[in-house]
Amino acid sequence: MKNILLLFLLFFCTTLVSNAQNNASIKGTIIDSATSSPLGYSTVAVVNARDTSLVSYTVTKDDGTFQLLRLPTTRSLKLIVSYVGYESYRQVIALKTGMLDLGTLKLTGKSLGEIVITGEQSPVVMKKDTIEFNAEAFKTRPNALVEELLRLLPGVQINENGEVLVNGKGTSRILIDGKEFFGTNQLIALRNLDAEMIDKIQVYLDRENDPDRKINETNLQNVINLKLKSAVKKSTLGKFMGGIGSRERYEASGIVSSFRDTLQFSLMGAANNLNSTGFSYNDLQSMGGFNRSGSDQVDYGNFGGANLVG
Repeated sequence: MKNILLLFLLFFCTTLVSNAQNNASIKGTIIDSATSSPLGYSTVAVVNARDTSLVSYTVTKDDGTFQLLRLPTTRSLKLIVSYVGYESYRQVIALKTGMLDLGTLKLTGKSLGEIVITGEQSPVVMKKDTIEFNAEAFKTRPNALVEELLRLLPGVQINENGEVLVNGKGTSRILIDGKEFFGTNQLIALRNLDAEMIDKIQVYLDRENDPDRKINETNLQNVINLKLKSAVKKSTLGKFMGGIGSRERYEASGIVSSFRDTLQFSLMGAANNLNSTGFSYNDLQSMGGFNRSGSDQVDYGNFGGANLVG
């Protein structure tokens, strides 16, 4: 038993040393090229040079300094620095174990009326109080759902009950292009919309009931806004599931969503003869199906068998 314990400790220490040898860190300072003023809250991202998928990111401090730890040394990486109103800075970096000091990096302000050239986008950008992720920087499986896409974002955790945490802070609402999707039921959006529909993911503090910003941000939850690709905004999409079994048993469900610039419409339905509950009263209420008039006189019966929610 003692020998087994010693072997385990030796293996554990060897693994730690191996991981440490494969990790690197970088630091630097971001300033304005014209005034040499520090650019606080610049977004500093490290991506894979091959496919621009995000590896890690941070936001500079007020003095323009930044530091990123535990970066891989086994593949080619690219540094992308962005700040609203400035040209993005890009640099391919080859890392070795230890700290790499990049020194002072200068960003050049954009001129008014300049021609914008579309090119490689930063995987994450800080816009005032909003963190915006570029969905294309996170590689998902074909036909993956929004839930899988969100799980790839740095700092995002999704619990079994569908609760979404961003940097340890809960999420009060998930919006589609700034509008609620099936009321407060976050799981509907997470587990029924395809990840390939999403262009950008925005995260910001929920100050809907705090317009004067009197509440400390530690007491606020996040809002996640899913921005759709332009082609999707003029589309009608659907997803259906069905199955049959012995003794004429069947089960079917589906969701159809239509997105327009000023209108979003979704229809969800389920039917079965398995004595299976489709949607509970709480589910329907959270989707906005009941209690719109303020009345609580609703039948609490079983909503299984055949359901239709719009």
